[in-house]
Amino acid sequence: MYYKPNRHLDVPSTDLLTWIFGNEDIHDTDRPIYYPLIFLAVIGAGAIFVGSNPGYKELELTSLLETSKPNLIITAPDLLPAIQSVAKICHISTSKILTFAEQDETPKGFRSWTDLFKFGEQDWIRFDDLHTAKSTPACLVTTSGTTGMPKLAVLSHHAWVALNCVIDDPVPKPYDIKRLVFLPMFHTFAAPLSHLAPLREGHATYVMPRFSMSQFVDAVERFKINEIMVVPPMIVNFVSSTSPKAYLKNVRFVWCGGAPLDGAIMKKMYRLLAPNACIAQVYGMTEAGWISTSNFFPERDDSGSVGKLLPNVEAKLINSRGIFVQEAGKRGEICVRGPRLMNGYLGNAKASADSFIDGWLKTGDVGTVDKYGKIFIVDRQKAMRGWQVSPAELEGILRCHPQVADAAVIGVQHDNSEAPKALIVRNTESLTEEDVKAYIAALLVRYKHLDGGVSFVESIPKSPSGKILRKLL
Repeated sequence: MYYKPNRHLDVPSTDLLTWIFGNEDIHDTDRPIYYPLIFLAVIGAGAIFVGSNPGYKELELTSLLETSKPNLIITAPDLLPAIQSVAKICHISTSKILTFAEQDETPKGFRSWTDLFKFGEQDWIRFDDLHTAKSTPACLVTTSGTTGMPKLAVLSHHAWVALNCVIDDPVPKPYDIKRLVFLPMFHTFAAPLSHLAPLREGHATYVMPRFSMSQFVDAVERFKINEIMVVPPMIVNFVSSTSPKAYLKNVRFVWCGGAPLDGAIMKKMYRLLAPNACIAQVYGMTEAGWISTSNFFPERDDSGSVGKLLPNVEAKLINSRGIFVQEAGKRGEICVRGPRLMNGYLGNAKASADSFIDGWLKTGDVGTVDKYGKIFIVDRQKAMRGWQVSPAELEGILRCHPQVADAAVIGVQHDNSEAPKALIVRNTESLTEEDVKAYIAALLVRYKHLDGGVSFVESIPKSPSGKILRKLL
């Protein structure tokens, strides 16, 4: 494989773009461990890694493949039918599809990913100058962006090296780390602690293919796990469960991200952990190259803050006119700057330009900073957090329904989390909430379903320029 640099974001910068399509239902204990190895091999060979959600359906997969234009796809055998269908739509030859299985488990007519071992070894693609490191993409990461439709954020080798450095704990921990990873490895939150940290830090890392409470409890007890990564709904489940929770008594450090965690819930979680445990509520986004803030061990904080800035990250707050907000406790949109920022969105120059102001990435989140430098997320200009759910994507699909005249989507509280809710202007009274939910469920991955409900309205409030006034909804 030969590296052919191209400086334009619209064209992949290598002649091999590899699509890794993981399977969250794999229960083989070895295969999840291969995922980080393939990630490192892909970028080391000079190719570009693209991870995909295994729950994506035809519409979402088609969009991703058309945007990323992969030259090689690695997928689990049980996902082959979906991949074949979409590959045909995108004019991708089946010869470019490898199965994430051993040769004897590979369906007839396809090759196993282990065929890649037949090509021998060559030196890694190497470079050590700053310009090449910053301009050479390592991976494309799916994101809804700060606004609008789903996009592919371009993260460079320089960004990943900077991220690799920030993983190091500024204060050595007084225990041998045994970390359990069960969040999806294609997701930005889990990827660094799955792909980079085990090698960078040299700590034991245990991998679960997907979260299961019974398997989680078994793993924590059997392997004496003391560090875990969670999202707020998991913590809510832990503290509200009526079953015994002694298995958490050895956990010393909890990474929590994806959405703000209520201070009262955090206090309850602390009671379940080791006496000197730390819950690090982190804040970040794909475009910023993982997390930008964290609480640091052994600091304990139950104020609801997302912590302080990580090394080599700058942040500032701006008001609606783009003016720097300096007073402690005063609200403003959070903007970040540092070596881990994305280069832009693949093939979308306008969205890339709109995301930055004078070199600062506009996050779309509204926050405050107290006199101690702790950051609090208090509101957002983005529509939904956690999983990357784009209201514009859902709205576009809903408007394609023959009985829908107009639609808007907002985020609402649902089961201790946040879920999409649709407001529909319908053409006919016969259209029901169940019809609308079933329509979305047939086309989109599970976390985009309308669990927040459906309401029928006479009209969607919009500005004179046609933008939906979501705050009124």
